Amino acid sequence: MRGRPHEDPGAETPRAHHRLPLHIAEVREGQGPPAPPPLPGYLCEQCLDAPAVLVVPAPEGGDMGICAACQQAAAVAALPVLTAAAGQQTLWHPIHDADRLAAYRAAAGMPLPAWWDRCVATAPARVCPCGSYRLRWGEDEAT
Repeated sequence: MRGRPHEDPGAETPRAHHRLPLHIAEVREGQGPPAPPPLPGYLCEQCLDAPAVLVVPAPEGGDMGICAACQQAAAVAALPVLTAAAGQQTLWHPIHDADRLAAYRAAAGMPLPAWWDRCVATAPARVCPCGSYRLRWGEDEAT
């Protein structure tokens, strides 16, 4: 988008290369900031079905518009996978990042002991509540 010959050199480039925060719907539904407004005249070049809300680097080089849902899906897909055994309904892992731990404590809905540093997820969640892992439950290992 920058340096294209048909653009005015003084024109502002629309919110280029910003990342949207990852929102975990199971825990933080309704707590995130409002969705960014669509960029006028831009369509998501990944799904071709929604207005673009930000501009990101394209895989082939250059820039491309992307919608919030596609950006969110890419962020989740980039998370490491935590796999449960067949029939297991709960997974936990320590939270080593202080910011994630603080956000997890705030979203817990009940006071946690000061020593508590575990993120606990239950089936069928697809992302752990602190946002560190994608979850794969034993019965859906084929996916």
